[in-house]
Amino acid sequence: MKIPCLTALLLLLTIPVLTAQMYNTSGGVRIGDDFGVNFAQRIANKNTIEVILQPGTFTGNEMYAALLRQHYPLITKRINFYLGGGVYTRSQVLTSTDIPVSTGSTGLALTFGGELTVGRFNLSTDFLPLVVMGGKGNQRFQSSSGVSIRYVMWGRESGFKKFFKKFFRKK
Repeated sequence: MKIPCLTALLLLLTIPVLTAQMYNTSGGVRIGDDFGVNFAQRIANKNTIEVILQPGTFTGNEMYAALLRQHYPLITKRINFYLGGGVYTRSQVLTSTDIPVSTGSTGLALTFGGELTVGRFNLSTDFLPLVVMGGKGNQRFQSSSGVSIRYVMWGRESGFKKFFKKFFRKK
């Protein structure tokens, strides 16, 4: 009898902590084709703009993207998946010979992925199919994927907290 009661109590305590998109602004590190940074800003209730800056420090794969994302909560607001799209520019330095050759492309970026927010940290994984609109070569599709760890700079108040603030406010 004690175990179901403890489980129910633990579940009630963790649900407010695990509530789609519980941040207004977040920024952090993105690990994908190369290391970079990304920032996400909420612009509507379930919409964000994400900017990915990957300068190609280690492997020479540069990528810059601006994406609009629509979030869909799974269990709570803190666990969600998202779909979206935007624009990108990408360049790669190929060193298969003695002479480095630079290739680049620009075009449309689609995105889908999932994210989890716990406390002040947001963990996100994404896949970016890239449609090449301009660039060298005849390849029309590319892809990128990555994992982001972001710090929530400005969070949102959960519905659970809003309810209790209204319920217990002084009149």
